[in-house]
Amino acid sequence: MLRIFPLTLFLFILFNIPLFSEESIINLLYYHPKVKILNKNKSIPKKSSANTYIAKTYSVDSRFLNSQEKIKGVDIVKKTITIPVNSNLDFKISIPLNHTLHFNLGKSKGKREDTTSKKLQIYLNDKTIDTNLKSDSDVNILRFETKDEAVTLENIFLIQNGANGDKPDILFIVIDSLRADVCGFNGAGFNVTPNLDRFAKSANVFQKHLVNSSWTRPSTLVFFTGIYPSKSFINLWDYSVFPEEKKSFYKSGILSLPANLAQNGYKSVMIGNNPFLTDHRGIGVDVGFEEVYDYSYYESDTIPITEKILSHLKSLPPKEKRRPEFIFLNYNDPHKPYTPPKNFLSQVKNADKVDPRKKDYLGEVAFVDSELEKIFIALKEKGLSENTIILVTSDHGEVMNPSHGKSKFTGVYTLFGHGQGLYEEDIHTPFLLKLPKQTESKKITNVSRSIDIMPTILEAAKINNPQDIDGVSLFPLIEGKEKEERLYYGESRGVIGIRKDGWKWMQKVFHFHRPGAHWDGLVSQEPSYLFNYKSDSEENTIVENEAKKKELKKLADSFLKKTSIYGIRITNPKNSEAKEISLSIQSSIGKVLLTDEKGNPITKENFIPNTRGFTFTKLMQTNSNTEFFYIPYPDISFPKLEIKVNGKPIGKGELGVGEKDIFPGKCHNKVECAEMYLIKNKKPDIPNQFRAQVWLETKSLQLTNENVKLENDAIDILKKQGYIK
Repeated sequence: MLRIFPLTLFLFILFNIPLFSEESIINLLYYHPKVKILNKNKSIPKKSSANTYIAKTYSVDSRFLNSQEKIKGVDIVKKTITIPVNSNLDFKISIPLNHTLHFNLGKSKGKREDTTSKKLQIYLNDKTIDTNLKSDSDVNILRFETKDEAVTLENIFLIQNGANGDKPDILFIVIDSLRADVCGFNGAGFNVTPNLDRFAKSANVFQKHLVNSSWTRPSTLVFFTGIYPSKSFINLWDYSVFPEEKKSFYKSGILSLPANLAQNGYKSVMIGNNPFLTDHRGIGVDVGFEEVYDYSYYESDTIPITEKILSHLKSLPPKEKRRPEFIFLNYNDPHKPYTPPKNFLSQVKNADKVDPRKKDYLGEVAFVDSELEKIFIALKEKGLSENTIILVTSDHGEVMNPSHGKSKFTGVYTLFGHGQGLYEEDIHTPFLLKLPKQTESKKITNVSRSIDIMPTILEAAKINNPQDIDGVSLFPLIEGKEKEERLYYGESRGVIGIRKDGWKWMQKVFHFHRPGAHWDGLVSQEPSYLFNYKSDSEENTIVENEAKKKELKKLADSFLKKTSIYGIRITNPKNSEAKEISLSIQSSIGKVLLTDEKGNPITKENFIPNTRGFTFTKLMQTNSNTEFFYIPYPDISFPKLEIKVNGKPIGKGELGVGEKDIFPGKCHNKVECAEMYLIKNKKPDIPNQFRAQVWLETKSLQLTNENVKLENDAIDILKKQGYIK
């Protein structure tokens, strides 16, 4: 008995201590493996936009909406559930319940209701309840039923009674355009980050942190996906996000950081100025926040953003009565235009010999730093400091070197701007990470990257990565278990880059271009540039080393995602006469490249390239076939394909050419009516008659033939923040 007792006591304690598990908190606004919505096909008002995050990825459910309103200049977007008049919403919950139901009622006729409204009746397994859910059954039906008015539910979740609420809160702070080399904790002497310097004394300081893109939208998507920007299907070139790109993003299987945390019990909230985090303006994409408070319309937004985060922190209930919070706090300062309060200019030291614009920039850094002090104090007063993961970083740097003033990649003048290159000053940003109960500073000199932030947060919160991602957790660096330098690869407007072993290689590319005011659709030369950033830290001198350039280019090419590889097979069977085949493959945008089966450009006999594509002529003998591959460059349009047999053009329905081959004739659904046969697992079978077969291998298309015109509010925001003139 004496030997058994300790084990018995251990098991008793283990099973009676409330543990935070996937059933402890269930967020009914997001997918949960133990929850199913039983009645989800009722209509909604056409003006409402679908909530893209109720399913595992972005599948649309007709009653989970993004409500959007503007209150006192703040753009507010929330995930909500709307239940029509005299209707019900049923959740099948496949666990025993000992939970409390929490929710808020949304606006009704201009007024916000409380949760005691008589317009809504709640049932558990057909029995009327209030908000206390108790059932020993393994399967339970939770029903919300309306009477005479429609009801909108916000902030709806179940929390297990007695759950200890030990899951850490997460505060992710981004300071737009903040260079690493102006921060005191990185050795700068400008005296503009005294509060961050104090914070750094109890945080992990990543001294060689590099972002994987150099302007806000792609860089923010890196934070929230852990993948390189071009893999998100959202273009890096234009401010507009095309509808086809949104569809590709939503169908891609990408599960973003805010949505992943929300599905695991967190409340995900964005407070700040980042116009690219919702999709209703046409310049961003829905990344899955449950609540967004965006200050992009504000002329002076820094103080209002601080006031909002402070009021939000103050209003948080005790931990045991709420979900853990993931808060993304995004300051726009010191982004252009640089207009610091004058008193912060006097704080700047050692700036007598710098460009006056840089001094103004430093004044804005000091201004934001002073606002952060208020937040750090509030966290401590609220008792949140000990069990909160706090991150401070930036989405990109700022170009201040005159030799980088005019971009070699886009031709845009970018001094005291960004987004047109991948120089160290574009990509080297500060990064501080304070873990729960951390009290001492640790300096990490290994390279870290912004693609590594998402897996680090998920590991700290003990949540698995949702999909194949490019980033790797930073915990091996923090723990000193990783010594080898992480390879850096970056993408931005018209440029890709590799950074390795003291070398930086960048190449002008058209991969991410979109036709419009800034590009006429022609592909020109794509020069590359090599720098040695160890001996030339400001990257002023181009190094001519063809062997090194070739090595780094090969590395860079391995990162580029080839989404559309077209195959053509022409078969002339043994019962057929010899035929002369002529093909012309052209693109109205960019050009078409002949490639191998994996999409790597090649040259081949009988293929004659031109500015838009290539032509091919061959005499096909009896019992022969030929097969080749090509890609559009950039990958944004269907190339035009013309085929002639013995000088005669062939088209729909001719010579056995039909469905699942080139130019389908009659078709009965959208799949069959596609211009190409989209292959899944294998190529089309070799036919027994003369046939010209065309197929497309792709995971998801980035094609668009649409013209997108931004609304005035989006244009006003972009102008105000200096993105466009």
